[in-house]
Amino acid sequence: MKVRKAIIPAAGMGTRVLPASKAVPKEMLNIVDKPAIQYIVEEAFASGIEEILVITNRNKGAIEDHFDHAFELEAKLEGNESKKKIYEDVMACSNFGNIYFLRQKETKGLGHAVLCAKNFIGDEPFAVLYGDDVILSETPCTKQLCDAYEKYGKTIYQRALEQTGNREQAQAVLKNVFRTLFRQLQDSSCDPLLFLLEGLTDLETGALNVSAQNSAAASESAPPAEDPPAAEETPQEEHQSQ
Repeated sequence: MKVRKAIIPAAGMGTRVLPASKAVPKEMLNIVDKPAIQYIVEEAFASGIEEILVITNRNKGAIEDHFDHAFELEAKLEGNESKKKIYEDVMACSNFGNIYFLRQKETKGLGHAVLCAKNFIGDEPFAVLYGDDVILSETPCTKQLCDAYEKYGKTIYQRALEQTGNREQAQAVLKNVFRTLFRQLQDSSCDPLLFLLEGLTDLETGALNVSAQNSAAASESAPPAEDPPAAEETPQEEHQSQ
């Protein structure tokens, strides 16, 4: 089943980046020449997402305004040849696709913010993109995850659960997968971002490899088994040895 919808939780207070986020939503802080959340929206639509719901809160109106038309500004830029590129960039913000906004009236955390989108999602699979996590790659990270879901028909956690048959073990496998990836990431001389994304794409192999490593570690820590008794030589073997 195709992943058509995405949720962007953007209702947090941005306390980690204060005082920068005191008057400006942290999702609207610029990275080079555009706000962080625009990178997220662009990634979602480039990944085949058709509809996005942004969960906001009080004092987050700037996010909604950014993806809406600004008629006075557009009229001033339109027809000005020296401002053509700026005009195109401004128009692009309001023409990405279907973007909806919903307020989380009480700040109850990320899980509650995603739950607010229950009616929007229905029974469809969906992607969750954090409003302040920007990952740049030739093939968008979200598309890689959507492709993996469409190929296997299940989430990463569901696959780990099938492999282990136990929730705690499934969570442990996923933690070990990420630990292994980050350990390899630190030791690798290749592009760290591409290395991590390539590792995440092959989730089944990663989980199985980690499970195998855990089994090997367990066998190493276990007391050595006694050697089996040597087989007695047959008369023919005894004759040959003589």
